[in-house]
Amino acid sequence: MPLADFTLGDALLTVVEIFLFVLYFWILVTIIGDLFRDHQLSGWAKAGWILVLFVVPFLGMLIYAKLSELKDKGAISDAEFERAKAKLLA
Repeated sequence: MPLADFTLGDALLTVVEIFLFVLYFWILVTIIGDLFRDHQLSGWAKAGWILVLFVVPFLGMLIYAKLSELKDKGAISDAEFERAKAKLLA
């Protein structure tokens, strides 16, 4: 595409795409950091979560975020949170 054909709309779309790409990696790193800080989760469960995050990235992130949100609100206990994470990988 010649530079003369690069419109303002193309530039804005490029900015949005870069923003979403950075946001995806930011969320991915946050979830992976949270997984590795969890000492109650086994190594195989951590590996399973990472596999889920790479195979089905958006679904894996949404499931993990929803479980984390429920735990933070007190809707589920820490033990229920750990069981749910382990059950999703089984």
